[in-house]
Amino acid sequence: MSSATGSSNLAWPPKQRPSQRTKLKNGTFIIPRTGERSRSEFSLSTSTNAVVADDINKKPKYQSFEAAESFDDRIHIIAHNVKTAFILTWLWLHTEEGHGVLKCTLAYVLGSMGTFFPPLTAFLGNRDGKHVSATITVYFHPARTVGSMLEATVIAVVAVFYAEVISMLSMGIAIAMRSQLGLTAAAHVLILIICIGGGLGFVGWVKQRLNSPLVNVGSTLASIAIISVITKEEGVQGGYFDDDKIVQVLKLLLVGITCTLTVNVLVWRISARRVLRRSIMTATSSLGDKLSSITKGFLSGTEDEFWTSEYGRVSARYNSAYTTMNSTLREAKFEYFFLGRETFYPLDKRLSRSVEALSQAIGGLRSALENQFTLLREVPNLEDTFPSPKPTGMTSTLNRAISAYIDGGGQTLSDIDESGEKILREPAFGQDPNKDIAVNEQLRESLRDALNLYNNARSESLQELYRTIQIGRARSEKIQADIEEVAAACGHFSFSLQAVAEETDAYLDVLEDIKYTTETAPRSWSWLKFWRVKRRVAQKMLKISRFIVREDILFGIKVGIGALLWAMLAFIPSTRPIYQTWRGEWGLLSFMIVAAMTTGSANTTGTARFKALFNFYVILVIKKAPLGRIALLAYNVSTLYAYSISQDVDDDDDDEGGSNPLILDIAWHRVVAMGLIWKRGPLTVSLNKDSTHNNTLDYMREGEQAALQRYAFKLASLRTAAKSEFELRGPFPDAAYGRIMRSTKNMLNGFYAMRLITSKRNQLTEGERALLEYTSTERALLCQRICHVFQVIASCLMLEYPLTDAIPTVENNKDRLLGKIYQFRKEHMNTDLSGDESPLVVQESDYALLYAYTLVTLQVAAELNKVRAEIEALYGVLHEEALLLQ
Repeated sequence: MSSATGSSNLAWPPKQRPSQRTKLKNGTFIIPRTGERSRSEFSLSTSTNAVVADDINKKPKYQSFEAAESFDDRIHIIAHNVKTAFILTWLWLHTEEGHGVLKCTLAYVLGSMGTFFPPLTAFLGNRDGKHVSATITVYFHPARTVGSMLEATVIAVVAVFYAEVISMLSMGIAIAMRSQLGLTAAAHVLILIICIGGGLGFVGWVKQRLNSPLVNVGSTLASIAIISVITKEEGVQGGYFDDDKIVQVLKLLLVGITCTLTVNVLVWRISARRVLRRSIMTATSSLGDKLSSITKGFLSGTEDEFWTSEYGRVSARYNSAYTTMNSTLREAKFEYFFLGRETFYPLDKRLSRSVEALSQAIGGLRSALENQFTLLREVPNLEDTFPSPKPTGMTSTLNRAISAYIDGGGQTLSDIDESGEKILREPAFGQDPNKDIAVNEQLRESLRDALNLYNNARSESLQELYRTIQIGRARSEKIQADIEEVAAACGHFSFSLQAVAEETDAYLDVLEDIKYTTETAPRSWSWLKFWRVKRRVAQKMLKISRFIVREDILFGIKVGIGALLWAMLAFIPSTRPIYQTWRGEWGLLSFMIVAAMTTGSANTTGTARFKALFNFYVILVIKKAPLGRIALLAYNVSTLYAYSISQDVDDDDDDEGGSNPLILDIAWHRVVAMGLIWKRGPLTVSLNKDSTHNNTLDYMREGEQAALQRYAFKLASLRTAAKSEFELRGPFPDAAYGRIMRSTKNMLNGFYAMRLITSKRNQLTEGERALLEYTSTERALLCQRICHVFQVIASCLMLEYPLTDAIPTVENNKDRLLGKIYQFRKEHMNTDLSGDESPLVVQESDYALLYAYTLVTLQVAAELNKVRAEIEALYGVLHEEALLLQ
């Protein structure tokens, strides 16, 4: 069939057939709650998760001055608006976001006591830099889960320990070279190469390799400690040992981490385990609503369910829950290990992956339904090509066939939908998600019974569909392909729904394992068994030995070179006064913060350093963490630093006012140091993208599914960062690449649906093997053609080169494959109808694998056409005239 461009007036089903959404004919189905079989009229239930706006409507609202008729009315409105603002602020402070802002503010106040509270100031010593304790509370803020706070504490300890080792190594090099050989200049060169280049380069590599927000702030903390000692301490310059700064850094870490950890645990504590399991409940409930909408769309034959505001809210709710689930899974791991419940982490991980697989199965189900809608919009076009004297012709035949298919199998289909919905909407965890696990065995049995009924009814309905089409009649190859394509869409949807039911059953299996472990497993703390460390260390060393071939190594080397070039200004006699006056150490720190893998990410962070007057609201609510942290860091290194040096600390700060610090001079010096880095641009590496290998036999290898999803999220983040890159030819075409990414995600949904079918087959049946051998030539040609289109489009994207005006299509190859399937079915149906005995028995399920392959290929081809249109708009089309010699 040609590409669909049909409008709503071509929607299926025809008007003469009553909508299946509200009523189905009498048939046998399972009552999910009781497990009883019934024969009565059945209707699909509506969503139970509609968004309730009562709480929003109850909130007080501001009044406008337009309604005021007198001065007293204006006073009354002002008083009302002030009261409303106070109430709204009070209500907001009682939300999770408000709690987070208050916790961060409290921790910051406690961290600032290192500068303002005399006993704590004396404990930190008579050196500058006491504001770093407040900086630690900014970077490792307490508005996070307990698990995340434990991880942050571990990262902070490791970062400071590493910084102390590098600092003492630099002093050791300076002392050894000066006392033994008297080579001060050579000592400085070694310090630059080993401690600055190698030390900070390793920090940059770790930052890029782990790619975690907490690791990023840990690398910043390590950079602060290394830079402040190596480039500022006279012990390194003069070649003698001075541990004052090293001890102070340890004390600053102790004070900062103690403040933020105390606030995190004692004030509105948040458990990552609770958040994880509640997000899983939200995700499964949203998936139940999605399943209901998709099934209703199939039974009614309209796409209205997909374009309602309710479906959009359900999708947004699932996306939010999915993001929370992934982010808190690692945080929950730290809580489990800390509490001696490490056996629960693999189970929670399995549960999260089960929800993810269920989502992908439902995405594949929607993909199958969208394919069906695309094909059915083209059904009226067949009437012109089908030789029939009747005005209804092929259109009426296919509509009657599909209506018969839904009437025969719709009852059991809605039965599976009802059972799956109730299972997914049933709360898996109780009031205390860590202890109360609920598995409804009756719903599970109902699902399995419904699946058995569905399998029997599906086979009969598909057979009836082909009989209605009158498959024995002679038709052209084009008509044969069109008939097989529409029938394949129905079959593919039914097999995809079966995959959803099986994934739901697997989800219940994991819940049962969690329930059993909760009731029986004791606390163990097995990770503390030190005698098992040797084996784990050996495995880690094996992994570390392979890191050299990775591209992030180059990033670490470049960060090290950049830090070396900047820090050398502190050791050259002619530039050292300038370095000290303009506080070059903050410029070097700025480089370490801004350094990123791509130019866009670096520019995004670098630009944020010139914006000020933001607070924890920016970090936690607006979700602009780099912007908020930089603003508070600017405050730390200006106001708190100014107060610190006014307290007669031992440092060379006369150029900034000494005991009477000049705030504007301090801020100006910091702006210049950071501005030079921003103007110069950070050192980055380019991202090389390899095309994914597509094998039709092993459609998606183990692990590729998760990898593709990670790549999709990575591309989304890179697209966001690319908007900040500067190019002479204009801004980055974000909208066009956004549409390309949407087409890519639609292709992935089809891949997931294909994988769900192939993964259930340990070996092929005789019918499947015969069908695949019968269509081997056509499949190979179709695969080669679509892979050719992939390669052409990928080449144009990588080279940013115009497309040719003769991109090959897959229409003819697709029609030949569908015609072959039609002939195969016709031959075996004729054998069955004639009563001849055949050594080969072909079941309806034997067609599922090839149905999925064909329809996924068609979907990919349709999405590639959309991508092609976007590339043509971006780079143009290469016509024959463009190739003429000028």
